[in-house]
Amino acid sequence: MPSPIAHAAVGALISKAWPPGKRPPRRIGGVLPVTLVACVGLSLLPDLDAAVGIALGNLGRYHNNLAGSPAFGLGVALVAGSGARLVSAPAAPRAFLLTLVCYELHVLLDYLTVGRGVMLLWPLSAERFAPPIYLFYGLHWSDGLVSARHLVTVVTELAFVALIFAGVRWHTSRGSPAG
Repeated sequence: MPSPIAHAAVGALISKAWPPGKRPPRRIGGVLPVTLVACVGLSLLPDLDAAVGIALGNLGRYHNNLAGSPAFGLGVALVAGSGARLVSAPAAPRAFLLTLVCYELHVLLDYLTVGRGVMLLWPLSAERFAPPIYLFYGLHWSDGLVSARHLVTVVTELAFVALIFAGVRWHTSRGSPAG
């Protein structure tokens, strides 16, 4: 699976691409836009099961299973939309959509990474699917916390982040309304 670097970068990109009129104007601590924090957090959410796996000493048993499936992401988005509806009915569709986009793009990045594949059809099937072409090398936790292979992941993902932000900068410099 990609490291948090790639997932957080995609979350930041979603925040930047989200229509300006649909972003909450608030900032956390007067500095960080709420949408940025929400998008990065939601983009990292599917890996919360990794913390459970690490705490219980069996990462493979807990990480990238049910929580890494599109159906689970849909369920999380439904919960987020329902929770937002309790606070503000007009915010519910935005909360649902933002959660769904962030979560499902995480699953897509996992799918495009060298590894054991993603359970795309769960709960109908526990079969794992892998793409014909990989975009990311991914983390290989079986090598331990410190590994030269992790360096390959970090370098390639930093290049991915640089490309994303260069693309955003180029797009916004052209006077795009999404800027």
